Amino acid sequence: MLAVLGITVAALLLIAVIIILFCYCKLHFSYSEEKGVYLAVETAKIRITLLPKKEKKKKREKKKNEKKESKLSSLVPKDNKSRLLLIFELLKCISLKFKLFKFDFYLLYGTGDAAKTAIDIGKMHAFFGSFFGAAQNIIYVNKPEIVLTPEYLEKTVKIQTEIILGLKITSALGTLIRWYRAAVKFSKKESETK
Repeated sequence: MLAVLGITVAALLLIAVIIILFCYCKLHFSYSEEKGVYLAVETAKIRITLLPKKEKKKKREKKKNEKKESKLSSLVPKDNKSRLLLIFELLKCISLKFKLFKFDFYLLYGTGDAAKTAIDIGKMHAFFGSFFGAAQNIIYVNKPEIVLTPEYLEKTVKIQTEIILGLKITSALGTLIRWYRAAVKFSKKESETK
């Protein structure tokens, strides 16, 4: 009887882990002048808020950050060519693994000069069009909502944005492993050339 109960509990835990591994891990980012910056990570209906951050003891955080920096700094190449190759390797690893669930961007923009405002708004439209055209080659993108409103009479800039970016946990683990291997390979090449 006890063995059957143990096997049942183990099977349920295994099923729960498998379900969680295939869920999306979502990064929520939003900004507005009224609310400020909000950043949270969510997976399987569990949300962890990263910003706004509560105050913690700074001494412990400094020690942890120093340890992390020393471990990670050995994997970062020193020359620019190796850094670019490592960034390219990272882009290959994450290619089409991320999904942009939501991208809302609202901007009220004015320079006080109507002609300059119109030209700047046109440049911003061109930038967002080019950016999302290129981004679709790297990540899955749902239709973004971008509203750029010109204010011709006065100088003003008001921004409000909300971004939800997701990644399956299994893909994230695979990407981290591939990128770590690439970083180790580049650091070995760098140490051999010295």
